[in-house]
Amino acid sequence: MFRRDMLANSPCLRAALDLAAKKSNWGQPLPPRVGRGVCAQPSYGSFIATVTEAEVDEQGEVQVRRVTCAVDMGIAVNPDTIKAQLEGGGSFGLTAALCGQITIEKGRVQQSNFNNYRMMRIDQAPQIDVHVINSREAPRGSEKPA
Repeated sequence: MFRRDMLANSPCLRAALDLAAKKSNWGQPLPPRVGRGVCAQPSYGSFIATVTEAEVDEQGEVQVRRVTCAVDMGIAVNPDTIKAQLEGGGSFGLTAALCGQITIEKGRVQQSNFNNYRMMRIDQAPQIDVHVINSREAPRGSEKPA
């Protein structure tokens, strides 16, 4: 509640956080070895909140079970594209967190492309739920302009 209360001056970010918390069942009990984490941030003029649910098994391996995002990008011109961007970005972020390793040998990076950089496979990807907030504000961005 402390951090949520600090968003009083950012109603769009607070609304995204509230929706992500609601859709992820924040506050509901979880099984042993399962936890949730939350992130809320402005990004390229938009407002996004994400709740990630993960489990750590007996061997210490982490498996992300579910990701729930809520985003306010103003008027959603193409909601399916917004969802696809967040699902893809989430998958790349999880890859970096769970699998990402860059090795250097004799001063050179050994990974040159996706053929030798481990990516999360589709069967390893968690459920990613994206909720686009209906807004009457002008459309805002989801990525850095070129």
